Amino acid sequence: MADELMTIEELSGYLKLTELNILNLIQKNEIPAIRIENQWRFLRPVIDDWILSKMNYKKMNYNDISQMKLTSFFDKEFILSDIKRGNKNKY
Repeated sequence: MADELMTIEELSGYLKLTELNILNLIQKNEIPAIRIENQWRFLRPVIDDWILSKMNYKKMNYNDISQMKLTSFFDKEFILSDIKRGNKNKY
């Protein structure tokens, strides 16, 4: 677990943000962090979950992927089911 605990400098590289941006997120209580003495630390798995939650990403169980329908990956309003055959050179 020691390698999962990151310093603010390591987190800065991981998130591709400046340390000042990370400090601002901490001050706004927008990023999961723990203060040990006078230093901030971040758990990589917690940060990963935080990133996914910010993206509104739902974790997927890849063992169940064979049960998934292809249409579940697309917004139904963008699926055209009534396309007619035509001349591809028309345009």
